[in-house]
Amino acid sequence: MYTGRVDTLPFNRETLKSCTCLVMEKIEGMNLQQYLRLTGNRPIDNSLAIQWLTELVTILQEVHGQTFFHRDIKPTNIMVRDGHLVLIDFGAVKQLATSINAPGTRIYTTGYAPEEQIASLAVPRSDFFALGRTFVYLLTGTEPMNFPEQNGELSWRGSASQVPKLLADLLDHLMAPLPQNRPLNTQEILRRLASIEQSLQNQPQTTQISPPPASTPSSSTPSPSMVYAGFWRRTVAGIIDLFVLAVSCSVIGLGLGFIIYNSMPDATDEQRGFIFSAIWMLAIVLFSWLYHAVLVSSAKQGTFGKMAMRVIVTDINGDKISFGTAYPTCGFEVALLYFAGKFSSESNFLQKYYENSCD
Repeated sequence: MYTGRVDTLPFNRETLKSCTCLVMEKIEGMNLQQYLRLTGNRPIDNSLAIQWLTELVTILQEVHGQTFFHRDIKPTNIMVRDGHLVLIDFGAVKQLATSINAPGTRIYTTGYAPEEQIASLAVPRSDFFALGRTFVYLLTGTEPMNFPEQNGELSWRGSASQVPKLLADLLDHLMAPLPQNRPLNTQEILRRLASIEQSLQNQPQTTQISPPPASTPSSSTPSPSMVYAGFWRRTVAGIIDLFVLAVSCSVIGLGLGFIIYNSMPDATDEQRGFIFSAIWMLAIVLFSWLYHAVLVSSAKQGTFGKMAMRVIVTDINGDKISFGTAYPTCGFEVALLYFAGKFSSESNFLQKYYENSCD
């Protein structure tokens, strides 16, 4: 059953010293901060906000039901996988029984943590505050800390005029300065979300007659259902492609050598070798470039290596890319980015983005 939270894995190890560790499932994909940055920090629409908020509250219902609370909900700790959200980083989770009247370690993220958590007095309803701040970010494209506050209340509605009043009221309720003024539990939030969704569905739809819109570039919003191929699948696909290119270029080299040798009977071996090397290198570059561009823009949406590993190439909307898009961006340029940047976390994300949109 889909739970929307990262799974923790049992791991037994005998050591001379006692130690506690948490082994968690690795989630492939992008977090919500990366998702929003790909759109140029464009706010998500209201229906998606309600869907995602419902999913996260359902996750918290399970966590709180086991007398735990998360303490570090924020966009970078929420991943998009198979069109649904997954809450990760349970390293800050705390049990309710240990938190009442017992100040603990200060774990919080500025802009997303309420005052009681900053004072090391977090409670389950502290998660509601962070959840509200997260959706202010998603619905405005602006970090919560960049909005002014009045008496502990965030002044954000002026940047989100598209948000229905009922949904905005719920977010403000989640972000109430005092925990006792926030929703009592997850069930209350889910009831209100269902009511908000129903009221939006019952609103009359207006139809406006207007001239046909001019053609515009397709939206750059990444599909929430997009699934990124893992590192090893992409690596094996790359090795297969290198083998295919090596064999193909060897055949091209033999053909060029035969043609050059027979078309230049009076040339010296040194002259033939120079001309052969120059033409062969140019042929390798062009063939490698076209190999990627033609295949990734074809109906197969992938090179032979990617097809073997069941990896398809799309743009960030999940659509097939055209040859005009693939030709200038694929090939050696992407390969250099891949090998030069794969060891840093920031470039690893760029690598995923480039591989999704180009190679």
